Amino acid sequence: MTSVNGCMKGYWYQDGYIRTACKEFNMKNLANRFIHLTNDAVQKYHEDYGKFEPGNKLSYSDFQRYIDLTYTNNEGAQKPKFWSQAHP
Repeated sequence: MTSVNGCMKGYWYQDGYIRTACKEFNMKNLANRFIHLTNDAVQKYHEDYGKFEPGNKLSYSDFQRYIDLTYTNNEGAQKPKFWSQAHP
């Protein structure tokens, strides 16, 4: 996202990745940077860096695969489709 003179502009790429954190998100410890900052410059210092995904990153297609494998389909509800639902 960029903003010039109050005009916001976003960029979206079809091939990309999602950064993840070494620790599970929660609101109890807002000071824990390993929970709240997904930047590699921070995450690489934690002992669990790369434990869940290589380099704490998931491609969009890997993320969709994760959703497909773990999402519980209740009463015929459709599984979320990351790309079509997240893309503007």
